[in-house]
Amino acid sequence: MTGPEPDERAFRRDIAAGRFQAYADMGAWQVVVDSWPNPVIAVAAAPRTGAPDEVALRFTLDNYPALAPTAQPWDVGRDAPLARYLWPTGGRVGMAFNPNWNNGTALYIPCDRLAIAGHDLWRQQHPAYLWDATKDIVDYLKVVHDLLHSSDYTGVRRAA
Repeated sequence: MTGPEPDERAFRRDIAAGRFQAYADMGAWQVVVDSWPNPVIAVAAAPRTGAPDEVALRFTLDNYPALAPTAQPWDVGRDAPLARYLWPTGGRVGMAFNPNWNNGTALYIPCDRLAIAGHDLWRQQHPAYLWDATKDIVDYLKVVHDLLHSSDYTGVRRAA
């Protein structure tokens, strides 16, 4: 019987660690679907009229942490991509949560493995957000959490 592969072991070590758990204990996020290599983590959002209090993200984490995560807004109840009209919006939040970019399969942020491809200028503009193998899932989640608690965040594109 073989155990988990190194990428899964690394992820599980990171979500069990104090750094991840401290934010989870504060209500910043929680793992809602524990399925490798596609866990779903719900990130708390600031209160906005007609908007949910969290946004679930379905991650793709193969080769973690050597490869950056990528995440897609997710409807946990339907186990499907989140309807585009329910994606967060407002200023830079709407740019990061852009359902028209990459067919809605990833967030448009520098630490996302799909978004960084072809954005060489981001390497100079946003070096603190770039992924490297010394980072962990908390670094990605903090970017999302910060966006969902920024003054730019206005809620969802259109209430259900």
